Amino acid sequence: MFINNVILQGNVASAVKTYASEKSTKYSFSVETKKTVRKKDGTTVTISVKNSVDYFSPVEMSINEGDLVTVVGELSYDKWTDKSSGEVKYKTLVKAQSVQLTLSGEDEEVSLENIPL
Repeated sequence: MFINNVILQGNVASAVKTYASEKSTKYSFSVETKKTVRKKDGTTVTISVKNSVDYFSPVEMSINEGDLVTVVGELSYDKWTDKSSGEVKYKTLVKAQSVQLTLSGEDEEVSLENIPL
């Protein structure tokens, strides 16, 4: 059995692009996650990673840059050929199954019990 589940919690780190169809709206954005690690010399450094997210929703959502969100989904990989250079390019992204907005002031971590897996 193989498992491909991803849970991210962080701030929306890019302008949200929307693409509407009759049945759903696609939201494309990035989520910035951070962690603090201790170096060998005892100092700490914060590592930041931006993760690309695609989310299809049957209902309209208001997702804005800076919002704190929790994303549940699976890893996916896109491959395409750059038209100008002819170079093959790859992109890792999260295809979200759910996106939960966390209201300002609710900075605590979201309980995994409330997230659909």
